[in-house]
Amino acid sequence: MTEVAGDRLVDGYTLVVFDLDGVIYLIDRPIPGAVEAVGRLHADGRAVAYATNNASRRSSEVADLLTGMGVPAEPQEVLTSAAAAAELLRDRLPAGAPVLVVGAEALRAEIRAAGLTPVARADESPVAVVQGYGPQVGWVDLAEASVAIRAGATWVATN
Repeated sequence: MTEVAGDRLVDGYTLVVFDLDGVIYLIDRPIPGAVEAVGRLHADGRAVAYATNNASRRSSEVADLLTGMGVPAEPQEVLTSAAAAAELLRDRLPAGAPVLVVGAEALRAEIRAAGLTPVARADESPVAVVQGYGPQVGWVDLAEASVAIRAGATWVATN
């Protein structure tokens, strides 16, 4: 594509995907100018999506957070690392397979939504371990994951 003076970079694309933390918001506050920039893209009819490597929230929670900051967002516009990990495991494992979850409730919910069975202990014979950020994750959770992985469970980590 050849650019002409005055052309906008965004005009060469059909979709703009934003990272969230540090780009659109920082913890729970919008980055200065971000709300306005996304608003201009929406006003131009540009498709927008959001991606986050934070596995502690589901897409609907992230969309609510964005909307509360003045950035209109629908859950289907948000891709989280929890959902991506669950989809990866869904594609590789039989339906209902036990997956040891190390992380927040959002990660457990995504595993369940993918048709897999979240478990919390290595003695439940998980065929995979999925790990993501969770504020309550402690050494016991990591020890269970280590035992399951050592026994042959596939390990998928996010964040």
